[in-house]
Amino acid sequence: MRGQMPLFSRPEYAPDAAIRRRIDQVLDAEDRRPVDFGKTPEALVWSGLPELNLRMSARVVDKIHWDHGLTRNQIASLDSALADPLMVLKSD
Repeated sequence: MRGQMPLFSRPEYAPDAAIRRRIDQVLDAEDRRPVDFGKTPEALVWSGLPELNLRMSARVVDKIHWDHGLTRNQIASLDSALADPLMVLKSD
């Protein structure tokens, strides 16, 4: 697919520095506590999701990095990506 524009493309989000440090600590096995990503973004609250603290366990951080290939910066940028959804779908 070299040279072709993907059907859907998303901008690269700048990683949050504090979250990036926590991701590094988790992946380097320095601190295995869950990573906090802040509150549910406004766009998702408007869509009917409850306003909660978004938190990811060390096990999930490991899995999305080592098994699924997300980079440390991509993981640290998830809060920005969630705050700017392409679409929100309702499921029964």
